[in-house]
Amino acid sequence: MARHILIVDIGHNHLNAGVFQSGTVEPLCAASSSLSGAGDSGKELKESLAAVLRDLEERGYKEFHKVLLSIPATEMSLRILSLPFEDRRRVIEVLPLELEGLLQPSGEGFVYEALLLGEGKVMAIAVEKGILKGYLELLNGMGLDPSWIGSSLFSISHLPELRGGGVVAFVGKDEVVAVSEGIPKFLKQVTGEEDLRLSLGYMESEGLGLEKIYTLRGMEEDVRGLMPDISVKALSLPDGFPENGVGLFAISLHLKHGLRDSVDLRSGEFEFTKEKVAAKKQIILSGILIAVIIGLLFGDGLIRYFKIAGEIRSYERSLREGYLELFPEEKNVVDELLQLEIKLKEQREKRDILSQGVGVLEVMNRLARVVADNPDRSIRFSEMRAAAGKVTVKGEVGGVEDTSIMRDALSSDEFFREVMLTDVNTGLEGKTNFSLTMVLQEEGM
Repeated sequence: MARHILIVDIGHNHLNAGVFQSGTVEPLCAASSSLSGAGDSGKELKESLAAVLRDLEERGYKEFHKVLLSIPATEMSLRILSLPFEDRRRVIEVLPLELEGLLQPSGEGFVYEALLLGEGKVMAIAVEKGILKGYLELLNGMGLDPSWIGSSLFSISHLPELRGGGVVAFVGKDEVVAVSEGIPKFLKQVTGEEDLRLSLGYMESEGLGLEKIYTLRGMEEDVRGLMPDISVKALSLPDGFPENGVGLFAISLHLKHGLRDSVDLRSGEFEFTKEKVAAKKQIILSGILIAVIIGLLFGDGLIRYFKIAGEIRSYERSLREGYLELFPEEKNVVDELLQLEIKLKEQREKRDILSQGVGVLEVMNRLARVVADNPDRSIRFSEMRAAAGKVTVKGEVGGVEDTSIMRDALSSDEFFREVMLTDVNTGLEGKTNFSLTMVLQEEGM
């Protein structure tokens, strides 16, 4: 079954709805209705929505996997604030305090959201709970339960024409949005030409430095008249969208990116829980099935456990007895297997050294030759270690200068690639103790 998504965009004077396939931005079909705003606006909206849904149903679209609702930004209180942090969750938490005294008192309270504008600026959004309840009741009465409620105003910045470099604006019949380097800098829903004029004038006074303006076809001359010094171009919508369906297109683009950082008013008491409840039921059902499977396996496993446990205990006793036979000097035996592995590793290392055979004997021969060639230096070697192409010897000589003579004598021998004195200190009776490391030529060891 196809997973169809319904997007309903309610504007100041229009209602657009589109059905989309998951992951696409072109509508499978779309329907539109105008809103006059005169008389009983609630009744008009209900009738328009019912008419649009009937239109979609007649074209074969009645059941929807997901419903998104965009409401007019004029239903919201929008204010730009400067805050010392840009963590969106923290911003939303402090908005009730920041907006205290600035909002018209509401008996039911507000739902708060935020849009980060960069440079420490935040657009604070507040919507009366009564308004949200009204929209939810309207859609629920028609069998729809939106999982997301926002405004297309906050998705306009996703239009491809506004995602390039520089400062670019979109001017529509209902909204003005300015974007700089892909980040919204100014957003306002307008309700007429005078409101549009004031919005454009405000952007100019704020020094936003508009470089280009996109608008709807047919509005180019009007916008050029208001902003004669700025390039104005018409925005082209993909096939299938209503003539004034910019908001619908913008939300579909935003949806393709998972509605990332979107303004979603379904929070708190209005949170959409249907998906969470379904996921919870699925988890419970999975848990029950797992418990049944575990129960079936447990009986067989219990029998096997007692049998294997006896075998393991017998094996452990045999291992301990065998270990103590091999190493009777060991008194503290905690983990026979681990300690046996350590012993084997030590034996392998010793075997590797002994297997070097001729190389080690040759080193001893070269050391003896140095002693014989320097009888007056009192050279005596007391310890030798060989590993991985290196030989370290310790011993004593008559004086400090003798260590250099001994090192130079060994360095001149082609058998050694490098000879280093790693430690020299004065010992008893005026002797000098030394530690010497010699790196053998590759064929030496």
